[in-house]
Amino acid sequence: MVVQGRIGRLETPLIHEDFKGLEAYITRHNKYSTWEARVRYRYLTTGRYGETTIAPRLFGNAQERRRFLRALIIRLPFEQHLWFLYHYILRLGFLEGRPGLIACQVRTSYIAQTWAKIYELQLQARRAANPASVETHTTS
Repeated sequence: MVVQGRIGRLETPLIHEDFKGLEAYITRHNKYSTWEARVRYRYLTTGRYGETTIAPRLFGNAQERRRFLRALIIRLPFEQHLWFLYHYILRLGFLEGRPGLIACQVRTSYIAQTWAKIYELQLQARRAANPASVETHTTS
């Protein structure tokens, strides 16, 4: 997060207890994956994330390093499976039992949905560029 202006510090821990359930979480993250797909599509087609001034640098600050790693990982095949392995194995999600497994599967699904939406954006761009040459597929 990039903040312009003053920031403060909480005197007590912030406890976030979200009791809305998995359905609300998945609904919210469906919207996030749409936004993420648009951001990634913009990056994949232009090389830029938008009007941001944060440059991807491996040896930069935390935000620049994150931007560098993100630019690298979105080019790797099977990204969603890498995220699963990262969270389930390296971040020790397996120690949480079934809840840890479910959380890692939901994260994997989020990344897969993002890629499906990127594909959809690519199809829309091709149709807009040359409507006659793009096949249309329908499902029932």
